[in-house]
Order: sequence, then C-alpha cells, then structure tokens
Amino acid sequence: HLDLKRSKLFWKGTKTIGTKHYGFILFNSGWLHTNAAGKLNDGMFRINMKSIASTEHKKYEANQKINAELKGSDFFEVAKYPTSSIVVKSIYPTANALKYKIEGSLTIKKTTQPIIFLATINQGGTTIIANANLTIDRLKWGIHETSKVSVVDHFFSSLKDKMIADEIPIVLRLVFVKSKTNL
Repeated sequence: HLDLKRSKLFWKGTKTIGTKHYGFILFNSGWLHTNAAGKLNDGMFRINMKSIASTEHKKYEANQKINAELKGSDFFEVAKYPTSSIVVKSIYPTANALKYKIEGSLTIKKTTQPIIFLATINQGGTTIIANANLTIDRLKWGIHETSKVSVVDHFFSSLKDKMIADEIPIVLRLVFVKSKTNL
C-alpha cells in the first residue's frame, strides 16, 4: 500500500510570460499488485485534490490566494471533484533494470485520458520507491479558466487562459510498504 506520509505528487504550472506556480498534492490511498510470478502488475492511486498546495511564495497568504484559485471553478473544482485518480493498467520492464514503462489512465474532474510514462522503481526489503516524471496537457482534462459572468469577462478570461502554458509537468514520488495482501 502507498505510504501517504512519504508520497507526493509535485506539479508546476507556467505562464507564457515568465511566472511559474509550483507545489504539491497529497494522496488519499494507493496500491500496487504483483502477478503470480511476483512481478509488478497493476495499481491505483487516489489523489486528494483538496490538498493541492502552492509553495512558490514565502508568505502563506500569497500561496493561499493561488490555492483558492486552483481549487475553484476556474481550474480543478475541488468542491465538486475532490478526488482524481491514476489507474495503472500495465507495468512493463525496459532494458534498464530499474526503469519501467507504465500504461494507464488519469482522471481529473470528469475526464479520463490515457497516460504512458517511465518510472524508476527500487524494491528493497518491505519498501518499494517509485519516481516518475510526466507531462500532461491541461486542456485534455478541462483544466482551463472559464467565466460564466458576461461576454466581456469571458473575453478577458480567454486571454488570461491563453497566457497559461498547456503542459503541466508532474513528478511522482511514491513510497509503498509491502504487505501480504498488497504487492
């Protein structure tokens, strides 16, 4: 099972004009399973979208303003969609003994899209540590600013949305603790 205290999803959002936002999201739960031969087979991670936190500013208040925007209706709508998920359908070894090709799906809000990425997985004793870097296109998951107030507001919101880069780099740092029923 996933060690929730030692596992995080790190994200970075950039604007086309210099500014960068970055932070982390915590997990609600997660697990990996092995097949009959003892090889990693599949898994699932539930992401706690209410925990999304910006960490780029030294002042707490400045980060809280960004957190409120990210949690709001313009971006992740966490009141309506408090959980996102990653379903791992396949884990394939590569030529590098520690690298694995991961195939699965990512669900954010009401949208599920396929994802494929490489992960470094170290197994030792009762612990498995997985690290992965991937990039998602925010527009595929409906992560964009919208305004429902007026045509003028919608025009300016569209301009603001175009200033945000479509690609969101994500870094997964996952720690699993082996048990007889999981892994």
